[in-house]
Amino acid sequence: MYGYRLKSRDAVRGKKRIVKDRAAPSKHKKTAQHTDNAPYAIVARHAISPTERKSIFLNEGGRAGRGRDRGRRGDALFFDRMADIFQHGDRGLVSIRGQVAEAMHELWRSLEQIWILPRRLTLDTSGVAATVPMLRGVWGAALYDLDHRLYRCVFHEDGRDRERLPCYILRPVAGQVAVDWIVIGRPAIRRDAWLLLAWGMAMERGLDAARVPFRVLRMQGLRPDGTVAACPRAWRLSDAVWPLAGDPERTPCRLSFWTPLSLLRQGELIPEPTLKDLVVRAGWRIGAFLPRGQRQLWHERRGEAIEFSRRVPERAWQGQRLDLERYSARQGREFRVPGVCGHLDLPTGPGLLWPLLAALQWLHLGKSTIVGLGQLTIEPLDR
Repeated sequence: MYGYRLKSRDAVRGKKRIVKDRAAPSKHKKTAQHTDNAPYAIVARHAISPTERKSIFLNEGGRAGRGRDRGRRGDALFFDRMADIFQHGDRGLVSIRGQVAEAMHELWRSLEQIWILPRRLTLDTSGVAATVPMLRGVWGAALYDLDHRLYRCVFHEDGRDRERLPCYILRPVAGQVAVDWIVIGRPAIRRDAWLLLAWGMAMERGLDAARVPFRVLRMQGLRPDGTVAACPRAWRLSDAVWPLAGDPERTPCRLSFWTPLSLLRQGELIPEPTLKDLVVRAGWRIGAFLPRGQRQLWHERRGEAIEFSRRVPERAWQGQRLDLERYSARQGREFRVPGVCGHLDLPTGPGLLWPLLAALQWLHLGKSTIVGLGQLTIEPLDR
């Protein structure tokens, strides 16, 4: 599956070159050192179960676990780890109990309220070099003709709720003629039958200027650990699995972005994003998918998570500039989305932010996430 049209720029020499319709930046000469990695694949192994997670984050009188000692066990794990990280003594620990613990509890509750329905569509494009924006365009046009109100709900182009975002992601799958199609939020999932019907109409309409029909050969579900399932089903973002073995809080990891990550500050691209930048933008994105009545509480509490991200040890961003060029049928022209590809290393692990990072494997970050940009891949890090 071809990805998009990317433009790579050497930050030192200023050289530019166009790379047309390719799925993975790793094929480019300047990122050849990453060819052994799968830029769109989710590396997934069960490291900690959702039940164990609740014993750590939801410890209100032991209600999160089984038995009378389960809540105390989770409480002890939580605050022991906080003490190891902060080393502020008793006074600092009391402060952490009242602020960070509450913020992480709110983060967990917020992720529990966001449902996604991820599928993998294996395609037969009849020889057409189909790109993700091309597939998005033909599916969106079919959905608009089928039900324009549903189209505005899923694509969020009616302007009634400016904080809301499009309720789907289409991203290419490395090494396959396939895309991952992720529907986000209960309102869109409830209309899943109509969204599937729009795919049927899109197949008949065809791709490219010649309108060549295409087929969906196989439709599979994706589990919270990224593996394929025979039957698609919806699940909560709080169930997203940490993909590395070991304690998620303390396992050294690399946060890699193989597709362009486009984070802006005052209209300008952030060339070397930090963990704080990722957490700030993740807070905005999570808030956009929460019910309107609960966004205010989330925005009030996410400040502690941002402050926590400042304390997590990290190494400097390593990467390069890589822009996306795509055609907009609505605007009738091509436009460029600035971005960077690279990685950020956390040598001592992400701490209590790991559920947020696990969720970002599915939510993505930054601009043009609807065509797969800003996908986070969590990889092991050699110390």
